Amino acid sequence: MKKYLIAAFLIISIAGFAQSTGKETHVGISFGVGKSFIYEAPVFDGPAYTGLGSFDLGLEIHRQLRRTIFFETGVNWHHSKLKVSYANLPGNSTGPGNGQCNMLSIPSNVRFEIGDYFFINGGGLINIDITPNRIISSQTGLGMDIGLGVKLSVLHHFHVYINPYLNYYGLVLFNNEDIPQKLLDSGITIAIMR
Repeated sequence: MKKYLIAAFLIISIAGFAQSTGKETHVGISFGVGKSFIYEAPVFDGPAYTGLGSFDLGLEIHRQLRRTIFFETGVNWHHSKLKVSYANLPGNSTGPGNGQCNMLSIPSNVRFEIGDYFFINGGGLINIDITPNRIISSQTGLGMDIGLGVKLSVLHHFHVYINPYLNYYGLVLFNNEDIPQKLLDSGITIAIMR
């Protein structure tokens, strides 16, 4: 219940933040594709996890703090396809299987613009794992991300951000597993902001 209250509070805060006046604020949508990776400590005879493709869809809010410094937040839905393989031991008839990981992520990033077109961004992530029937550890917790990219102005009122990124969702997981699997994701996001 706590995680749902925290998520509701953060979403309300983001909505209020978007309505504030003063510095320049941009709101838009983003979508991205990438490849997932699973990090885990080696376990003898344990299953092996492979990340396949991933997809992101989000609502983004960018707020200008200084001339070249922006705060970035929003809400993103992340979907990863995963494959699990088991050790080929005598008596083990379990074959490979597929699964998924679905999360809501709330980024808290800072973007530094370099000139008119380039930027570096990064910061923290609050993740809420919403996967039914998960095959890896719950990814609810804190993560971090980093990226760099290009900003293009389109039709005077719109900006397009092309942003290669690396997300580490499992920096701090809120589960009690001794050897959790941690999800990493790299890819490219395109955001259209007004």
